[in-house]
Amino acid sequence: MYLRKEAQARAFLAEPVTPTDLTSYPLIAAEIGITAQSATQVAQVYINLAFQWESVGAALETVRLGAINSIETATNASQITQTLTSFFTAMEAFNAPA
Repeated sequence: MYLRKEAQARAFLAEPVTPTDLTSYPLIAAEIGITAQSATQVAQVYINLAFQWESVGAALETVRLGAINSIETATNASQITQTLTSFFTAMEAFNAPA
């Protein structure tokens, strides 16, 4: 869903003139007055969120894939336990208030 929102937002914002007919942008149209007051503002929110998710997603992938690699190459249970402890600590940091 979020990829479709981003695609609609990019297409909407790329229009040479701001569209008044939102038939081609149903996800944007559905959120006018909820997410933002205009179609342009909704589209910009989608773009901003996509950028934020890309940043967070990259950091999450580093933690996730690093943990998987450490577990796969561990030679004993202690190393796995240490990896899991580090993983959960890193994941908690994503929940910490800004």
